This record gives sequence, C-alpha cells and structure tokens, in this order.
Amino acid sequence: MPKPPTAEESELVSGKQSQAIEFMHQKDIDMWITFVREGTDSVLTSMISGSEHVVQNAALIFTSAGDQIAILEPIDVQNGVGTLFNEVIGFKNDIAEPLRLVWKRFDPGKVAINYSINEFTADGLSYGMYLRLMEALGPLGLKEKMISSQDIVIQIRAVKNRVEIERMKKALEYIDAIGNDITREIKAGVTNEQLMDFVAGRAGYYGCSSASASIAFNPINEAFKGIRERPVQPGDLICSDMGVTYKGYCSDVKRDWYVLKPGETEIPEPLRKQWEACRATLEVSRTACVQGAWGYDVHEIAWAEMERHGFVRDIHSYGHQVGRRAHDTGVWLGEKANPFRPATSQLEKNMVVTLDPTINRVTINNKGYFSMGMEEECIITGGEGKYLWPPQDDIFLVRI
Repeated sequence: MPKPPTAEESELVSGKQSQAIEFMHQKDIDMWITFVREGTDSVLTSMISGSEHVVQNAALIFTSAGDQIAILEPIDVQNGVGTLFNEVIGFKNDIAEPLRLVWKRFDPGKVAINYSINEFTADGLSYGMYLRLMEALGPLGLKEKMISSQDIVIQIRAVKNRVEIERMKKALEYIDAIGNDITREIKAGVTNEQLMDFVAGRAGYYGCSSASASIAFNPINEAFKGIRERPVQPGDLICSDMGVTYKGYCSDVKRDWYVLKPGETEIPEPLRKQWEACRATLEVSRTACVQGAWGYDVHEIAWAEMERHGFVRDIHSYGHQVGRRAHDTGVWLGEKANPFRPATSQLEKNMVVTLDPTINRVTINNKGYFSMGMEEECIITGGEGKYLWPPQDDIFLVRI
C-alpha cells in the first residue's frame, strides 16, 4: 500500500504543480491533461501527483486558472494519488464521461497533452491511450485544440525547486563518497567489472536506491570501453563515469585515477597537460553558464577552449541536464543542428547541467595521450554558473 506523501514530498510536488500552472498562464495554455494508466512512465506521474503508479486509467488535469483535478478509479483514490489535488473526481470502469464533463465545464481553448515527437520525457501517451482519449474528447474538439505538453514538462523537470536541489546535492555527496571508496578497492588483480559491481553494491550503504558506474582502464593511446578481461595495470588511467539516485534524483560525474608505474611519484607529463586543459575548459564553461545563454554557445565556447590547449574536441555534446534522470530533459549543451538533443534553448535559473570536458573518450583523436575526462554539475544562478558540489581537484594516485 503506498504511503501518504511526506511533508518534503508535498512541498516538492506542490511546487511543481504551481510551476506548471504559472508556465501555462504565461504561454496561454488553458488546460494540461496527463492521461495515464498502469505501466506509464512513473517519473512524470510522481512529479505532479506524488504517487509513482496508477492502477487504472487516470487523468491528471491542470488549468491556467489554478485548478488541479485528478480523475481516478476508487483504488487510485484509496492509494492517495489525488492527495495533493484540490479536486478529485471518482469513476468506475470508464473514464470517458467524467473527462467530458470536465472539458465542458472549462471549455478550454489550447490543451496540452502528454505526447511529443522530440522529447522522450513528455511522450507518455501510447497510441492505444491516444485512441481512448480521442474517443472521449474527439467529438468535443480535442484534435483541433491539442498541442504537445513537452514545453510544460521541460519547464518543471529542468528548472529545479529547493527540495530538488537539496536532493541533488545529496546525490553528489554520496557519489563523491563512493569515489573515495573506489580508491581503496584499486588493487592488483582487480578488474573494471569488479569495480563497477562494487559501485552498484554501495547504493544501500548510503541510502540510495541505485548506484552505477562505467569504468574504463586504459594505458596511453588506448580508449577501450566495456568489460576488460585484464586486471588493472601500472600505467593505466582509470576513468569512472558514475552516479547514484537519491530520493528520485540523480548525480552524474567522472572521476580519474592514475596507477603509478614503479619509480613514478606523480602523473606523467602528457596526463598533466590533459588534466590542466580539462580544468581550464571546465572553468571557462562554468562562467559561460549564465542565465539566458544558449546551449549551443556554451558547447562551442567549451570546445574552443579545449582546442586552444592543443587538443581535438571529442565528438559529443559538452553537457546535458541532470535531475530525475542522469540525462534529463531540457536544453543540452550541444550542437545547434540536433533536434533530439536540443541546444537551441536558453539556460534558466535553477537548471542543473553537466560540464564534460573529455579527451580521447570517444576515440583516439589525440595520439600520445590518455583517454580521460572530467564531468561536474553546474547550477545556473543569477550570475555565472556555480558547481553544485566541489569538483575533483587533481587526479587520484594509486599504487598496486
């Protein structure tokens, strides 16, 4: 039986509901209908209702005038799905009639529905559910009035409130602690698969629902990713792309270790040059992350800094949103031309993005160097961006 929402959860959800209504008012969207059933993506449902699951058909409805209406079967009412709505309408077996009654009561003009061509987080309406919705509301003019709800979903997922930011900081604190734990596990004979399993096993220790890592062992001039049969060796650069999920919110960072060769006491000069280039790129991109900046501009500013240090850019978007997923919705720091990772939007206050300067992570574009990278999270403020958690200050040294 689901638990009633805690005070913290109620604050989070009520904040998201208010945020959606304010955005609808600004964009002249009269009504937002999220039409769901069992098996629908739980993230959006939990974000706007506080409940991860519904058992039967349900409609979660908001109007730009501030109405919050949940149309639910009795079992979902009993399970508390409508707890944080100001109106709950019950039905049995067929949702069509109460849907029509709500529609007629408000007679909306522009109606946002949970589908999207480009944004996966807003595309929760299956074709079968679309047909059911059209059967109920099509005769009342739905087709002529409906638009994608993707802009609303992007707004409420990308722009964080106080509770979300605090949870994301905790997720960063815990993955940073797991990074320290990894250092103690890097010993002769250990494989990258064993280290990845170790990370996954630390989730419960820190009170997280999950933890994961993609860990690569590579000597200079190699960029192998995946399960490596051989154990770690002196001269390897270990790069771990990793994160945890804490109370529904993710972290996404990279951490680097160098395995000293006999006689070495510090990282080799090529790696030092790489690290300094990545740190410089990280700082330049952080200061570029100002409110109103275009995603594609930050992408170009960052990679131009990397090139200024003599390194060919990696072929990937420089950064992305973080939140309920490690790769979440909203403006990407990427190429202008990619519509499915859209960078043609502007950064807003309280968005959280990754900054991801890397060298040779996709392929060896820079011969004579290691496959390595940094990734840190940056929150957009009224001024330049700020790290949400202190970044790694130098490559960790280990000896086996």
